[in-house]
Amino acid sequence: MVEADAPATPEKEKAREINDDPLSPEDKKTLHHSILMHAVQEGNDDLIRVCLQKEPAIVSWRNPGGVCALGFAAAKGDVPAIKALIDAKADPHVTDCEGQTPLQLARFYGQEEAAEMLADYMDELSAKKAMMEAVTQAADRAKAEHLQRSEQAADELLAEEAIESALESGDLRVLEASLAEHGRGLSSGSEIMRRAQKELGARRKKAAKKGKAAAKGAAAA
Repeated sequence: MVEADAPATPEKEKAREINDDPLSPEDKKTLHHSILMHAVQEGNDDLIRVCLQKEPAIVSWRNPGGVCALGFAAAKGDVPAIKALIDAKADPHVTDCEGQTPLQLARFYGQEEAAEMLADYMDELSAKKAMMEAVTQAADRAKAEHLQRSEQAADELLAEEAIESALESGDLRVLEASLAEHGRGLSSGSEIMRRAQKELGARRKKAAKKGKAAAKGAAAA
């Protein structure tokens, strides 16, 4: 026998109405932010964490009065709430309508423990930012050096190919011109340069002998 459903209680009816309410994503965020601000006001740390778990993006939102949850908690000196908001990566640089940061609000209202916690948090973020910038700069330098080495390697390869082509030509002038243009970027101790210099010397000797023979022939005639 199938049992009849238990009668709906007013609480269940209310929950159903909330779940069935066709709120847009932005409206839901706004609702959760209102609940978050209320939770901070009431010092309800559990509700703060629930709100931030559901909508992490609202952690640094400001209310119509320009105050964010971290600023509100700082002004109250609510250290547990501040810790919950810090754990959710709240931005400590968000200012209220008067340009006051949470740290400045804590100091203004004499909340020393809250101010110390916020100062430590900001120092930690600054240290992380500096470290990330250093890592990024090092990566950029390494990338630039790698690119430079790659370009240099490509230039050397082109130079070697040009000199190799000049060696194959068997022409002294072609080899001299190729070495003058492409040899500067190559190490004198490299294999291609040793071959080229040796071949250049041999061709010059051959050209010199040929020149002497031609001059001797001309003189005899």
